[in-house]
Amino acid sequence: AAPALAASAPRFDPAKFGPLCREGGARAVSEALKRGADVNGRDPEGWSPLMAAVQWNNAEVVRVLLKAGAEVNALNPNGWSPLMLAAQWNGPEVVRLLARAGADVHVREGDGWSPLMIAAQRNGPEVAAALLDAGSDPNAHAQDGWTPLMIAVMKGNVALIHLLAGRGADVNAREMGSKTPLMIAGQEGVAAAVGPLLECGADLEAQASNGWTALDFAIWKKDADTIAALSQARVKGLSR
Repeated sequence: AAPALAASAPRFDPAKFGPLCREGGARAVSEALKRGADVNGRDPEGWSPLMAAVQWNNAEVVRVLLKAGAEVNALNPNGWSPLMLAAQWNGPEVVRLLARAGADVHVREGDGWSPLMIAAQRNGPEVAAALLDAGSDPNAHAQDGWTPLMIAVMKGNVALIHLLAGRGADVNAREMGSKTPLMIAGQEGVAAAVGPLLECGADLEAQASNGWTALDFAIWKKDADTIAALSQARVKGLSR
């Protein structure tokens, strides 16, 4: 009689692949792919394995999935790509991996936010630097006219303000309401942003459509620290 054939390894359960990509290691994910796991399959929420790995900052699994042909520019049901997710949650390593694999650094979500804008809002200068290195536009505008620099001002992130300005961000750009980053600092009472913006060339006397300067916005906000910073800058300017 012919010898019995060895039983083939069972196919991998698709429902378990997303969680494995979040928390598992490269070896386990590679084995799952050999057993038939779909590198571009979607979970019930519409997320791909690559999105799951990115969400959990699992760089070693991101490498495996990209090598196996994961779609680097696929979008989740909210219109976010893996690079957008990385800009929100990850360190620069995953951002660089995705960029080298062809991730679109200019992709936009529904409100016109780019990965760099997301990084300015939710992450730090290291991730922003990785995106800029990959070709992100520091002067991209969202639908409301906001730029990455304006977002950094809102966050009071001094290091990010210096980074963006040093990489070509327009410190006198205008959003839809005609306010510059310095006016936004005044309106929101972000005193920490005043010095860095002025150092990078912000126009202290620029006026919004209502005729207000950054100082006028700070006075309206009644933020003593911002009023003091802008008033001192004006005095220094007049005394030169």
